[in-house]
Amino acid sequence: MIETTNKPSREVREKIWEMREQGKPIEEIAEKLNIFPYAIRNYIQLREKGFNSFYEYQKDLAKKKGFNSLYEYDKDLGKKRQEKSAYKRLGNLINYALEQIGKNRSWLAREINVSKQMISNYCYGKNYPSPEVLDRIYSALEFKGLLIDGKGLEGLL
Repeated sequence: MIETTNKPSREVREKIWEMREQGKPIEEIAEKLNIFPYAIRNYIQLREKGFNSFYEYQKDLAKKKGFNSLYEYDKDLGKKRQEKSAYKRLGNLINYALEQIGKNRSWLAREINVSKQMISNYCYGKNYPSPEVLDRIYSALEFKGLLIDGKGLEGLL
């Protein structure tokens, strides 16, 4: 049975490390323990950095980033994932509006006085515009009366 997790059990981690110290290659360890090689590689990298588990690594990372606990760090990561989702929704909205009015990203960049790369970043959800730039985007694309499938903008935002 192949262990499909990237977090092997404590017993398996001990065996991995023991075999690694004996000089066994990752592929041989993987075959003998029926674990995917990437999981072994991940564990060995953590161990070589001084961690006994992924949990210890995450706790250390949270501390280095200035969080008091792993819980706070996870909560912050969740917020950032939600923000990225909002970025992508805005990108979808911009792309849809440009398509509806028959314009392209270069036109929008010129219209609101930002680079084409910034417009591309907004459209792909990599960045979110400042409130001032967002207002200029809304004005340029004339969102006030725009309907999407008869529902208004709420469906995309």
